[in-house]
Amino acid sequence: MGAYKIVSFSVVILLIIVLFAGVVIVPAAAQQPDTMQFRYNAQHTGDYSPVAGSNTSRGKQTWNYTTETFMISSPAVVNGVVFVGSYDYNVYALNATTGTKLWNFTTGNAVLSSPAVVNGVVYVGSDDNNTYALNATTGKLMWNFTTGGLVFSSPAVVNGVVYVGSDDNNTYALNATTGTKLWNFTTRRLCCFLPRRRQRRRVCGKR
Repeated sequence: MGAYKIVSFSVVILLIIVLFAGVVIVPAAAQQPDTMQFRYNAQHTGDYSPVAGSNTSRGKQTWNYTTETFMISSPAVVNGVVFVGSYDYNVYALNATTGTKLWNFTTGNAVLSSPAVVNGVVYVGSDDNNTYALNATTGKLMWNFTTGGLVFSSPAVVNGVVYVGSDDNNTYALNATTGTKLWNFTTRRLCCFLPRRRQRRRVCGKR
């Protein structure tokens, strides 16, 4: 009888250890963001830890998707969809799990800009001088704003305003819903790098 109690107690302890071990071993599921911009956020901190989870790829390729030519644009991953631009003039939306193409939108030139995805809208520039707003679900054009030069700057979206630089030496502030220009600031040289939010200021590089 005493031996039976010892065995039973040992089994209970073993089960408890296994359960707690399971809690430790099972990786936390990554939180699915509903917004993402170049280098994660409007501040471009590059800190993806809030959505990265604890899973690691261990160097194994899950899938790949081939476009007509090379890509410089950095992907944004929102709600299980990868959004990325290509030098083949297209913006692509791909299933983040399988790599299956969901839609593509063709611009008039190469897309070097990295998409910003905010509130169900994809904001991205193109070398056809335009900044585009696309429906993130369907890829349908919502609006476009034409500048006087290439737009390979990556948009930053803050409080309903899209900030983007152009090869025409201007930084633009656009209404995120309508694409209407709110203002522009002319620099001494082309504004080809990304605007970013820095406290209450907007910073745009020049070259």
